[in-house]
Amino acid sequence: MLKSQAPSVGSRTRSVPSLALLCMEAISSKIERYPPECLGVLSESEWDSIVRCRHRKTAPKQGHGSAAGKVACTGNKIKNSITSKTGGLDGTGRLVPAISGQVMTAIEEACPRFKCSSVADDLVWKDCVEYKFRTGGPSRPRAFQYPWDLLVARLKRSGEDLVELLKPPCKISAVENTEEGESMVDASLLHRRGRVLERSIKVMSDAPMSVALLKSSGVGKSVQNFIKQCGKLHSKGGDIPAHVVDVWSERRIEGLNLSPLGHTQSRSVHMSPLEQLQRLLQGWKNVASSSGVEVTNGSDSHVEDCSGRDKKTTAEQHDKDMKMLQKCKQWRDIYYALLERESKMMENHGKRMRKIRENLNTDRPKISQLNFKAAGRRDRREAILGGARGVRAMTAAGKRGMFASASPSDSKMQQLRKETAIIASRQVPVGVATKQSHTSGRKSPAKFGFTVANAKTLQRKPAVGFGASVASATASRGVVGTGGSKRKAPSGQRSVALSGGKKLKALKKAGGGVFSSIQQKREIATKKAYLDRQRRR
Repeated sequence: MLKSQAPSVGSRTRSVPSLALLCMEAISSKIERYPPECLGVLSESEWDSIVRCRHRKTAPKQGHGSAAGKVACTGNKIKNSITSKTGGLDGTGRLVPAISGQVMTAIEEACPRFKCSSVADDLVWKDCVEYKFRTGGPSRPRAFQYPWDLLVARLKRSGEDLVELLKPPCKISAVENTEEGESMVDASLLHRRGRVLERSIKVMSDAPMSVALLKSSGVGKSVQNFIKQCGKLHSKGGDIPAHVVDVWSERRIEGLNLSPLGHTQSRSVHMSPLEQLQRLLQGWKNVASSSGVEVTNGSDSHVEDCSGRDKKTTAEQHDKDMKMLQKCKQWRDIYYALLERESKMMENHGKRMRKIRENLNTDRPKISQLNFKAAGRRDRREAILGGARGVRAMTAAGKRGMFASASPSDSKMQQLRKETAIIASRQVPVGVATKQSHTSGRKSPAKFGFTVANAKTLQRKPAVGFGASVASATASRGVVGTGGSKRKAPSGQRSVALSGGKKLKALKKAGGGVFSSIQQKREIATKKAYLDRQRRR
């Protein structure tokens, strides 16, 4: 009875993970904290399992679902809660690699047998390359877009797909023999083959090209054969078979590499697929002819169109990159090659800048001679009429206000003296100003202290001569009566005695505020009362 109730070994392993799997999960969660030498006890298969577990656990999750991460190392097929995000390093929204490049370098240096792991190369090193050297960035040229073996395989597949596009479909079922079935099959087949054609052209146009890559992939012969077969079909003049995709009509192409600068254009162009393939083939012939290979039907167009050389990359550096690419069989080799290339570029840049600084005194352009050319008669007249020279320019310069921007040569004290003189001239009484106008044209001393003192004392100086009592009464805003008592002036109007028995009345100050009209009426009434009292006396 007890034996029948005991769980079997298979049911126990399915429900509870083994101790080895739990250890792998613990190691993968904190792999950067372990010394690299301690991982030498692991076998190649165990290391691959740890890398897979780490990659699953660090994948972008949806919400807070962590149940998938807990059983990710069991090896069973589970529904992972990876979101439908796009972009990132691997197209799933991943922002950082599962294991950093420094940690992977230390582990593989301590355990050299892990360098042959294809799982770590695909899941970790590929993301490390994309994370540190972004595609299209200045530190990653187009030559290092893929490892050599992967690049050759992609070009081979693209060439084979082009050849297969011209062949009729192999299997034809009974349903497809009907007219409706044939039309449906033809539509789906043409749509699928059209996508294959676009993908093949995109792969071939984005790939850097060299003579070694042409020989290894054989893509040049495949493209040439495809162009010949399409030409034969079009030259017959009859109906083109229904299974052949249309390669003669122009269509909108995005991101086609047709720029003479060597980089992929982002703008759209209208061109037929057959014309695109012809231009690619001609560009590959130019690359081969520039390397010393005898090619028929070559042209003098830019070699950078299909060689993959960037705008700021020299031809010598591009040749070095292509030779280095042939040695890069895996993504980790791409990572180390880009690190070495970056260090060399920084070193060469530092040497170039030091050389420029050392030769700055000798290589800097200097002015050997300066000649002054007199302005012509016509130019002088136009300058005078335009106001740039002559009396108009001097008048415009003299009409500048006191708050105009001072020239750099004027100091703060000089500007302060000018402002003080202007304020003092405005505060001079009318009688004093008239008296000074009748005197001799003697200039006052142009000293700062005298100007300030004169501005303060001119208001206190009493008027001299006839009408002094009236002027003093006006200045103090009062009138002296017969008994010596001071009375309030009837209004704010002032009168100043002048020579010849004449009087000058100053303008009344405009009333301010809301009750200015009421105040004026009161002043008029006060003045009338004052005049009545004077008459009665």
